[in-house]
Amino acid sequence: MQIASDSGTAEYDDPFIRWRLDPAAIERVHRHGEAVLVEQRLDRHGDPVTGPTLLCIGPVDDLAPLVDDAVHRIGEVPHQISIEHHAAHLLPTAWQWAQRRVWDWMWTTQPPAPVPGEDSVVPLAGAGLSEADAVLDAANPDSHGRPGGSDVQRWLGVRDTDGALVATGGMFVLPTGISHLRGITTLPAARGRGIGTALSARLTRLGLGRGGGVCTLGAYTANTRAIEIYRRLGFRHAHTFSSGTFAR
Repeated sequence: MQIASDSGTAEYDDPFIRWRLDPAAIERVHRHGEAVLVEQRLDRHGDPVTGPTLLCIGPVDDLAPLVDDAVHRIGEVPHQISIEHHAAHLLPTAWQWAQRRVWDWMWTTQPPAPVPGEDSVVPLAGAGLSEADAVLDAANPDSHGRPGGSDVQRWLGVRDTDGALVATGGMFVLPTGISHLRGITTLPAARGRGIGTALSARLTRLGLGRGGGVCTLGAYTANTRAIEIYRRLGFRHAHTFSSGTFAR
């Protein structure tokens, strides 16, 4: 991806930069060695905010001068930040986290091998989207993906033999045109039967077909079971981020 930085316009080949960032939302980019610090004035949902949103990608030694420069140049506590988890110690101790998540960002361009149970995955619409919301409320209340909104999205689910929805997940189209999976959730009572794997496989196929041959997702690093499923389906790990907001 061509990015305009303080040192001019250059190619920076990082999958997150290439597929996740909306060029129209970028205010400025700073680069040092193999590291990049991106400033935006939009939060992760595209809503205007009062403080900057920062993205910090790269090795610690190259990120250190970029973070130090941003601290002194911006002169305010950021609204939000995503920084490589291994570099989170570079942030000033005066910036107190109000909320922080550690999560992995993954991507794939290859359809997964067929998975048993994929034929039980069905599209959701109308009342089915309210059922999906209920599943998320019950088993994944912190999910950033929810039915509704103005962005392009499709929701799939799996029903039990009595017709009750026991798993759901959504495919969103990012401003870059790339598909991003969110909210993949199975109710506790239905886990251990391969439902989550089948749902993830079907969502991945849907995403690859609608998102320019690329599908991405984020998963909390502590959710090792889900991450292993995504790896088996062909997703590659690109970054582990510490992300969140600060007390102001």
